[in-house]
Amino acid sequence: MGTVTTIDKNAQSVTISSGQTFNFDYLAIAIGSNASYFGHSNWEQFAPGLKSIHDAVAIREQILISLELAELESEISKRERYLNFVVIGGGPTGVEMAGAIAEITKNTIAKDFRNYSPLHSKIFLIQRDPQLLLDYPAKLAQKAKDDLNSLGVDVMLNTLVEDIDENGVKTNQGFIPSTNIVWAAGNEVSPLLKQLDLPLDAGGRIKINSNLSLPGHPNIFALGDCAHLLEKSAPLPAVATVALQQGAYLANLLHEKLENNTASNTASAANAETRGDLSFKYWDKGKMATIGRKKAVVQIGNFSVSGFPAWVLWLVIHIWFLISFHNKIMVFLEWTWAYFTFNRASRIIVHPSDKK
Repeated sequence: MGTVTTIDKNAQSVTISSGQTFNFDYLAIAIGSNASYFGHSNWEQFAPGLKSIHDAVAIREQILISLELAELESEISKRERYLNFVVIGGGPTGVEMAGAIAEITKNTIAKDFRNYSPLHSKIFLIQRDPQLLLDYPAKLAQKAKDDLNSLGVDVMLNTLVEDIDENGVKTNQGFIPSTNIVWAAGNEVSPLLKQLDLPLDAGGRIKINSNLSLPGHPNIFALGDCAHLLEKSAPLPAVATVALQQGAYLANLLHEKLENNTASNTASAANAETRGDLSFKYWDKGKMATIGRKKAVVQIGNFSVSGFPAWVLWLVIHIWFLISFHNKIMVFLEWTWAYFTFNRASRIIVHPSDKK
């Protein structure tokens, strides 16, 4: 366990924050990405992103704490900021988050409070572009917008965020008072990659060869959200399916290299971009986003589906890729229970003293 502070590609070493240095024969860089605030780093304290379990727990706690504070607030005008929920970014993460918050606040948990009704809570989804889900066909994007509207989400297209502070969000359409803001508008890679002194794209991702290796360094690889790999004249998207396939590909490649660790093997790997048998090929299995109960959109090649069939497909695929049969069964049973009872059991506030 350690935080990497230095990567020396020439000395073939990695140093962590404790000062310990590790030498390597092969290095795989899979550091992912973080939320990008486009030069407004001070916004992060008011609008956390959703990149980890810690982020998810923190967002859940903030929602629960806000609802509790709304219950204690007697003045309706002051209660508004606790019952307004703002999601910034209309990609899959933002759409799914807005739908989940709408279901939780307006259905699942609202009956537990006395001083306000579900009608008092408002969910805003802010998107700077004229369409949600830009990577999806316009028809599916419109379906997602309609489904969100039916859940009570106010979808604000062509809306730019100008400022965020402890009081709420300022946009070119006006100010939204809120203590519940989630950032899902963009990603950036750790500046750690700049130490490699190799070409990066506009998002800070390192440009790699077709076998995931770094140019001029056949024993150093990058994959996942931190890697920029062109395929069909366009970079592969920073999504989980790309990272999963690259991880499996690289594991097999390294296994083969370790079993046949010869000079000729290393030299052939350096020229892998000209050899089809070593080049990584992405299999696009499609895109999907869930919006709420019995609401989802799925795009697989030229095939698209929305509504209940898409939602069932989303559930099946997500359960299928869980690790271990035990987890698959437990999640299936929990989701089935939640579907019929409208109950979400996780309502734990771990650190209430940290919030004001």
